[in-house]
Amino acid sequence: MSVKRIVASVLVVLALAPLAGQAQTNDALEMARGHLRSALGNAPRDARMLRGLEATKDPQLRPLLEAMSASGDRLRRLFAVMSLSQQYQADVNARMAEVLAGDADAGIRSVALAHLIEHDAATDAQLALAAQASHEGLALLAARELAQRGDRQRARAALTPLAQRGAQEVQPLAQTILLSADDYQHLDALQARLRDPAEAPERTMLLLSVIEKDHIQAAGPLVRAALEAQANPRVRIQALRALAAIAPTEGADALVAALRAAQQPADQRYLMDALAEGPQPQGHWQALQSDAPVPVIQMAVLEQAHRTGDAFLLTESARALLQAGHPVHVDFVLRRAREGRQAAYVQPLLEYIFGLPTASSQMGPAHELGARAAGVLAQIGSPEALEGLQALLAGPYNARVRTVAAGLAATEGPVAPELVGPLLQSPYDELAVDAAMALAKAGDTRAVPVLERVVTHAQRYPPPLVAMASWYLLRLAGQAEPLVAELTEQVR
Repeated sequence: MSVKRIVASVLVVLALAPLAGQAQTNDALEMARGHLRSALGNAPRDARMLRGLEATKDPQLRPLLEAMSASGDRLRRLFAVMSLSQQYQADVNARMAEVLAGDADAGIRSVALAHLIEHDAATDAQLALAAQASHEGLALLAARELAQRGDRQRARAALTPLAQRGAQEVQPLAQTILLSADDYQHLDALQARLRDPAEAPERTMLLLSVIEKDHIQAAGPLVRAALEAQANPRVRIQALRALAAIAPTEGADALVAALRAAQQPADQRYLMDALAEGPQPQGHWQALQSDAPVPVIQMAVLEQAHRTGDAFLLTESARALLQAGHPVHVDFVLRRAREGRQAAYVQPLLEYIFGLPTASSQMGPAHELGARAAGVLAQIGSPEALEGLQALLAGPYNARVRTVAAGLAATEGPVAPELVGPLLQSPYDELAVDAAMALAKAGDTRAVPVLERVVTHAQRYPPPLVAMASWYLLRLAGQAEPLVAELTEQVR
């Protein structure tokens, strides 16, 4: 290590940690174990620490999570089952089947069943048994999947009592799903419900969402009733989504008409998403490039260019939406850029970040979007993207630099070390910590000194950050696996 780097490190420690002496590596490792034992062991734990560990998405945690999914503590089991489902997808189907068969809590069994259904791993026998459960939510979930699979007899057997005597929130859902099992006896009552102005919008949207996702053709009268009677924009957009799912041509035409009239950015975004997710012909994008609000025209151009690969139109439409600056439209561009990762997005995204205010007092939603933009640029990973990010990070410490560093630290997947490595020596702790997290995630041991600082000064940092730093420090030292084995044995 150079003299210059040693001096810089000492200055950072002196500025941030007026302690009696710097902790040695072994002391930091032991403190890291202590933090994780507190979070993951059987002693009282801080839920925020658990969220920090979950954010690492580290496969080495899987054995411990599987052991926790059999814990006697309900909340611990629920956390573990949900984490396993979110992080390991189909790889944990076998464990989810065990949870479904053996967990005493119906709510946790519902999470396991939802996982198996999502991954096409629920057997007919599992569904038939779950459909007979006394827990209405679990029975409804199983019966819905049986109806989707065409097992109408079993679906009706489970849904009929729920439709007649179920809880207030369950009854209309069961009645709606019965339509997909060729049982229409509740159709009139459901129509009356959807026409009732006193009905809670959230409940109406939930019914329409089920119709959309399950493509319940027989629910056409319900969807049209909602469109005729409902003035709430959110309900109407969900009704249009449902219509597009069960009657694609009619629904797409209705979405185009609604987009032409939409003035609110949120309505424009949600309607455009609905049209983009359907089997729409290119003609709809063309139709929206005239006689529509300007943002709608720009989104339509972007959607078409996103699919055809027209780099010029993609760049120009993205630039126009980003320069207008409305958070909804910026979010729209970021989600499309993350999906496509085309180089045509790079210059508009860099311009957006360079245009952010530099004063900390002006930090707000635009900077949060800027952090996401930095993450997208890192994922695109082209030379132009990396050079632009380097230029941003090379500037003086300000809100914009903080935004980029935070975005890189939160990015899924590895980040180019040359981007964040220099920030480890920043006199600004926030930047150094963000850089350390990004590097540690990729297994870069240069992060160790900053990780040690977080672990040994835990009271100065948010608990999720302490958990992540503790885990990464142990993993980089090759000591994460023994701790996992120790804690796995102790789970009860």
